[in-house]
Amino acid sequence: MAEGADRIVAAQGLAHGASLEIVLPSPRADYETDFESEASKRAFRDLLKSADAVFELASPPGRLGEKRGYEAAGLVMLAHADVLITIWDEDEAAGIGGTGAIVERAVNEGAPVLLINPAAPDKVRLLWTGDVLMPPAMTRIEALPVRDGFEALQKVVTTLVAPPSDAKARDLNFQRRFGGADRAEPARPMTASTVALPASATSQPRTRSAPAFGWRRWRRSGRPSRTRRARRAIRGLP
Repeated sequence: MAEGADRIVAAQGLAHGASLEIVLPSPRADYETDFESEASKRAFRDLLKSADAVFELASPPGRLGEKRGYEAAGLVMLAHADVLITIWDEDEAAGIGGTGAIVERAVNEGAPVLLINPAAPDKVRLLWTGDVLMPPAMTRIEALPVRDGFEALQKVVTTLVAPPSDAKARDLNFQRRFGGADRAEPARPMTASTVALPASATSQPRTRSAPAFGWRRWRRSGRPSRTRRARRAIRGLP
């Protein structure tokens, strides 16, 4: 929640009914020392009060601790985002945890990025490799084609969240992922984990894990694991 674009976007989102979840690169008491005026600090605290959740990271030790904190905050945000909207001047990354580094990480993980350059605020560029059949392992942002984000947004959303239109294909996808009557192998064990982010700040999220289902029963049946079956196949064993 730095001064400038962060607060402008947060305020506009709240005004239009969006929820606000904040990730801070350090405890709030340390973070707000970056703001010189008391008015700026009050504005920061007001945004924290308006947020549904505030996640505070502990300050990493060492000379690069502050930069590592910003890097970690960016990665936490990226891990919980389906689409990344960034306001960035497209200059070279200023170092660890800078906007350019997080955008490049998002692109190479296949996340769609809607880029707004303050020099041309009426234009939105889409940075995305998710619709490429075989994207390269590493992609430079400047090598991506220039695509209109507004025109491509519907395709992006459909690709991300729309289920297959064919009911049979949906059933087949479910069976491939979780197992079923038409699959030779039993369902993979499933472990569910949820992270609770309370409205009050915490540097350590509360995690609750559900037990794995079907794993022990499968092991007791004597069926070799996937790794053991692969080793047997390599050795020519049944």
